[in-house]
Amino acid sequence: FQDYTVTATSGQISSTVETNATTTITTSAINGYNGNVTLSATQICTNCSAGGQGGGVREPLRLIGPAPQLSFKFNPSTVILAGSPGQANLTITIPLGLTSGNYLVNVTAFDGTNTHSTLISLTVTDYSLTTPNTSLTISPGQNSTQTITLQSLNGFQGNVTLSASISPAEPTAALSPSTILLAANARMSNLTITVPLNTQPGNYTITIQAQSGTITHTLTLTVTVSNGSTTIFAKTLNNHEILPLAVLTATLIIILAVFQANSHNVTFRNRRPQDRNATSVRASSRKITGRQAVRIYPLCIRARQ
Repeated sequence: FQDYTVTATSGQISSTVETNATTTITTSAINGYNGNVTLSATQICTNCSAGGQGGGVREPLRLIGPAPQLSFKFNPSTVILAGSPGQANLTITIPLGLTSGNYLVNVTAFDGTNTHSTLISLTVTDYSLTTPNTSLTISPGQNSTQTITLQSLNGFQGNVTLSASISPAEPTAALSPSTILLAANARMSNLTITVPLNTQPGNYTITIQAQSGTITHTLTLTVTVSNGSTTIFAKTLNNHEILPLAVLTATLIIILAVFQANSHNVTFRNRRPQDRNATSVRASSRKITGRQAVRIYPLCIRARQ
């Protein structure tokens, strides 16, 4: 009885998305078999694995959903058997967007009459990039720190480099650390967003990019810069605490100059002193519009004995 067998040099392969995995397929003649054997491969299930020498399946076979899918290439695709074993290299292409997990590949050999097959278990690893908040509101002159999480998927290991860009470019974004050695567990990086005082109100887009070899993942955050609103508190002074009016006026000019670039509601309020003999500063509110020239707003302080 003449026949042939087909086996894989490595029945278990591990690789990352957007790479190629390779193994060698060997066909061997039985009892002097001679013939041409054509090789092919199909992806038959996910999150299942080959079991034991018999190539059984531990979980029921199920069809795979729509693309992306694994693709296969044999070199050569037809092996000539003439008493000695024949070999072919199998390249499995793992496309971008393929979900990490365990894939079972069925390699089939066909000589026109008989069909034989062997199973290969392929482990596809990856990592994820997430943040709890993808929409933020920050006032001018403030900053915010967000946590960026990298999670290993299906045993991924490797260095991941993080970068951040923002458009338009008035606020700034910085990541710390910017390089993470990712293993089995999740790792964190802090994203610090700084909004200068002169930042125009509106929406800004931050793009976080994570790269490890050929694997790139992107995360987008939206930052809304609000109209600034600032309250300045003035304490009512007792007789022995009164500062020269010129010093106080100069201080207010400096404060108002800081806010001249944007539209701000600047409110003067008083904090009531413990001494009831002192008169409170009269509360008032002024709106300073964007790009308006600095003006001196009088602040009247009265004290009585």
